Amino acid sequence: MSQGMHLQDIKAALYKKGLTLKDISKKAGLTETAASKSLRFPCPNAHRIIAKVIGKSLHEIWPQWYDLNNRRIPGTPSRKQNTMKNAKSHCQKSNSDLAVSKTGGKL
Repeated sequence: MSQGMHLQDIKAALYKKGLTLKDISKKAGLTETAASKSLRFPCPNAHRIIAKVIGKSLHEIWPQWYDLNNRRIPGTPSRKQNTMKNAKSHCQKSNSDLAVSKTGGKL
């Protein structure tokens, strides 16, 4: 199995496009740190945007999580299996994130 892209190579590819992981999170409507965490844990929403921006397939970047057809590999660990039981998914907006979005940054 291929190693995929190193996380620093992913960051560098985004940087070359003038974007950061935080920008990707905002674009996807996710929590501020979602794209960063998606480099270590599966987050299909962030992964799809990252792949599109850097011009690579999901499988090329994360072969450990996606098959050649860019579908999640059954049985691969999900973020929920790697974190505490009741932790909020990094692929979801929090209520405070929504409040900030609705008020233009003012709470």
